[in-house]
Amino acid sequence: MNNHHYNHEVYESDDITLKDFLLKLQKYFNELKRSKFTLVLSMIFFSGLFCILHSIKPVTFTTAMSFMVNETENNRVMGSPFDEVYFEGIKNHKLIKIARSSKIVHQVLFTIDSSSGLTIAEKLVNTYKLKESWNDIDWADVGLSSVSQRKYSRRTSSVIGKLHEFLVGNKLNDYSGDGLISVSYDIDSELFNITVQTIDPSLSSELLEKFYKTLSDFYIDKTVGKPQRIFKQLKSIEDSLRTEVNMAESSFAYSADRTRGVNSSVAKVNQNRLRRKLDQITETFDETRTNRQKIEYILQTETPDFQIIDQTFIPISSQTSIVKKGLLGSVIGAICALALILIRLTIREALEQ
Repeated sequence: MNNHHYNHEVYESDDITLKDFLLKLQKYFNELKRSKFTLVLSMIFFSGLFCILHSIKPVTFTTAMSFMVNETENNRVMGSPFDEVYFEGIKNHKLIKIARSSKIVHQVLFTIDSSSGLTIAEKLVNTYKLKESWNDIDWADVGLSSVSQRKYSRRTSSVIGKLHEFLVGNKLNDYSGDGLISVSYDIDSELFNITVQTIDPSLSSELLEKFYKTLSDFYIDKTVGKPQRIFKQLKSIEDSLRTEVNMAESSFAYSADRTRGVNSSVAKVNQNRLRRKLDQITETFDETRTNRQKIEYILQTETPDFQIIDQTFIPISSQTSIVKKGLLGSVIGAICALALILIRLTIREALEQ
């Protein structure tokens, strides 16, 4: 019984009443009045700091694209009458690694920028003043204007390697995300996303367009490139054979007209020779057309279909109003000052007890 009464008294002594709360609040406001100079100084300091950082930070321009890739899951046409025809396929989940590979990035670097006539590599160097930043490189021996990628000098190869990392980040880290271009895959929506962020709006748009086109062309070529080349060859052969068939038919018909009613062994031999030639050419033509139709079926069924779902046509600027930055700095400065005043008041009351 006594213990219960004792615990109740302790609970009442620890309870904070409304009067105690109002007294503490009054002390805090009195402390604010005495420290108003600290509050104002903190607001001015943070407001000025945010304005300075805003003016120093370069304005960036962002473009983005979402696309999907539709393709069959097998590397041959299952259930088709042409199961003997194979081609090299690439899985969807490897597309991000392909996008960050040198096969893609180096091609992009040596494509021509439509607005300046320079290669993308040259425009990157000029836009970001990389000659000044990478001053340890002897730029006299570096050639970035040639579209040939097979005759690199050692210094040019070194610069291309650095530009590769500058564009897509560290190629040893699949998810570094520290380059101008980032590629990601959303499992839920099954969409690939490309984001480009540079300090030049035209460069952002150009990089997005060149990167997507190079990636899609490379992917399609590695998936059905061989059947495409075979198809073109067969189509060319088929056209040539069609001309030969027409000529052979004309020769045979002309010979038949000339020898009509003529009972001659020489004429019959000549007719038989023209007939055999026509049959041979026609047979070759039919085989070529059949093979061309097989490859055409493969291409229609297996060619990956790249579809752009969404795209930023006008680069989005990161520039914001300096007034907004100043106001944000003032608010943060006020919050920091109020917190500091509260901590100082709490410490003082603790020491006075």
